[in-house]
Amino acid sequence: MSSPGNLPVELTSFVGRDVDLGRITTDLRGGRMLTLTGTPGVGKTRLALRGAAAVAAEFPDGNWFVELAAVGSGDLVAHTVAQVLGIRDNEGLPPLRLLADHLRDRRALIVLDNCEHLTTDCATLIDTLLTEATGLAVLATSREALGAAGERVYEVDPLEIPAASTGPATDWAPALRLFAQRAVAVCPSFTITDANLPTIIRICQKVDGIPLAIELAAARLSVLSVDEVLHRLTDRFRLLTSTGRGLPARHRTLRETVNWSYQLCSPDEQQLWAHCSVFAGGFTADAAAAVSGLPVEQTRELLGRLADKSVLIREPGNMLRMLDTIRHFGRDHLADPVAVSRRHAQWYLELAKQANQGWFGPEQARWISRLHREHANLRAVLAFCLDNPDETRTGLRIAAMLSSHWFYEGLVAEGQQWIQRLLAKDNRPSRQRVALLTILVMTASVRGEAYVGTLADQLMEQAQAVGDGFSQVQALTAACTAATVGEDFDRAVALGKRAIQQAGAPDTAAAAAAGLQVGFPLSMALLRRGDIDEAVALSTRLVDGCRRAGDQTIQLWGLAGLGLAALYRRQADVAAGHACDMLRLRPAQPDLKGIALAVEILALAAADEGNTLRAAELFGGAEQLWSDAHASGLRGATTAPLAVAVRASLRETMGQAYAQAITEGRALTLSEVIDYALRPVWSVPSTWH
Repeated sequence: MSSPGNLPVELTSFVGRDVDLGRITTDLRGGRMLTLTGTPGVGKTRLALRGAAAVAAEFPDGNWFVELAAVGSGDLVAHTVAQVLGIRDNEGLPPLRLLADHLRDRRALIVLDNCEHLTTDCATLIDTLLTEATGLAVLATSREALGAAGERVYEVDPLEIPAASTGPATDWAPALRLFAQRAVAVCPSFTITDANLPTIIRICQKVDGIPLAIELAAARLSVLSVDEVLHRLTDRFRLLTSTGRGLPARHRTLRETVNWSYQLCSPDEQQLWAHCSVFAGGFTADAAAAVSGLPVEQTRELLGRLADKSVLIREPGNMLRMLDTIRHFGRDHLADPVAVSRRHAQWYLELAKQANQGWFGPEQARWISRLHREHANLRAVLAFCLDNPDETRTGLRIAAMLSSHWFYEGLVAEGQQWIQRLLAKDNRPSRQRVALLTILVMTASVRGEAYVGTLADQLMEQAQAVGDGFSQVQALTAACTAATVGEDFDRAVALGKRAIQQAGAPDTAAAAAAGLQVGFPLSMALLRRGDIDEAVALSTRLVDGCRRAGDQTIQLWGLAGLGLAALYRRQADVAAGHACDMLRLRPAQPDLKGIALAVEILALAAADEGNTLRAAELFGGAEQLWSDAHASGLRGATTAPLAVAVRASLRETMGQAYAQAITEGRALTLSEVIDYALRPVWSVPSTWH
């Protein structure tokens, strides 16, 4: 016999949430008070109902669902619960007293849904009932914790979304399954195919994996194609609506769902919500204070309240983040979006300055991590500067100070795009223009672009026009790199030595870094000319200078110079040692170019020592890394002259085994090829497994 109660019958299928459901049922069995929190539309109610149904047999005296969204006054909470439980009042007793007396000897579960606007009154009711009715359990849903005694809080996250279409398993990601099932309901012939899968993934990503938004988007397939749905999500609050009669009013449009949370915020919280919507990714309290104009301590308090209300998501490193849907709603409530975006840009200009000053030194790893986390915001700022002519110079300054970020984060192509667009907006000679042209020459050299020589000449002219010593060092370094890649080694040596002379005694960390950076392309040119001793001395100076300063990114290229010089001297063990040191620097320097170079140096060393199978596999791994890094120019200036002959010899010696080993090496993941490269040479090759 089923227990009494009123749990609603589910009218649509329940998708995913197995882990969530397991946690909820465990918490209900181990405790008596559980609150599900989460952002608007994330599916708290459905999950609560499914959890209650899963444990229904353990509560023989009833499983009761109490909807509180329409209850406007806290005085009515106990009345509403009593009414749902069918308790009659014939004596005029207080409703809380009636409830306590009724439930005292019963084993029952009450689901209180949508408590966020009545948190204090709900907490009072729960505390009283759980104290007097020891067989009672309460499961609540709210956009913030209630603060009841013994309360456990479980935050419900959006549904999992695959980052990209990566194989058959992608089809079964919860967000995609929900989209597919709701789409079939309005369009029975719908199915996920290889052709529409990327678009569906983008739709689910755009709506942050929020189940309500996914369902509303899928429902639009009755009149739109998946491509049209994706396109119209630029105005998601107009698109994502429903006329379903069975839905609560606040769930018929995405806007009303989010607006329900907005209306529960104080005016100060609403204003900060709107101001924080300018952030494209995570942000700190200090950044939010700068954008909002509020004192930092007041901002921290308000941010804490917004996080408690599930408007913000707390992330590691004292960072906060908004889901994109919440952010778009906030943007719609900004009184002066341009002014807020301008303050946002100024904050990141200052951050870029600090990063540029602190990059070459002991804080480098921290700045690499910080800029990596802030990348979405940096993109947003640069886009704002491009769209607003008055901010072009700010964009130029920020992009110029991010030169190391573009280069060492493996963001060469993206950096090129931002820089070219900014340079097209402002052609006046300046230090920033020289810095940006320097980045373009360096990246074009790495990629082996045919136009790099012409671009280097333009850079030299700009640096001469600016007349700044630091700008000239930057230009000479880039021109030296371009000449080395172009195999004009005499010119490269002359330019490189001029750069070192021009750098003189640097008075800033950035100037010191610029004076050392030229050491790598100059040492490559010297090696190709046969000046090995001078190349070793230069690379040693580079490594020593970086170690004294606490730098790791530039240091890697000095180690590469020493490793290549050792190969020219037929000192395979020395070369391998330097290459392994390069790979061990990887935690602070995730750039594929340096990893590819280290792996190929190890391949050349293995071949020189007669370890042909290891050499061929490492060549295969390096080949894939070079391709992924789009660094044919760098490869041509470093390992290619040695590798061509060595690989030809291996091909002749190994026969068919050579091609197989190359294929196996190319198939290794990044971590696998690094692990294999760092193994002692006597370890079993990967092809033996």
